[in-house]
Amino acid sequence: MRRVDLAALHDVTADSIIKSNPTSFENIEKLRPAYITKAYYLMLSHDFVEKNPKIAQQIWDAIEIIRETEFDEIASKYANL
Repeated sequence: MRRVDLAALHDVTADSIIKSNPTSFENIEKLRPAYITKAYYLMLSHDFVEKNPKIAQQIWDAIEIIRETEFDEIASKYANL
């Protein structure tokens, strides 16, 4: 009913929702810089990283690649509006 004046969402979540139905969100303005940024992470134990530093780095690199290349497709499955 066009009652929302402002919404604060994670970039990846908001981008996915907007892409899923662009005509409904055509008047949305994404502000920059972001209100807040936060690096999310996957916890790996000190022991694991110490014993497997290359594997730990490969995990981080893979997560970054997925986030940058495939996240929209994955997230769109959960953005059924």
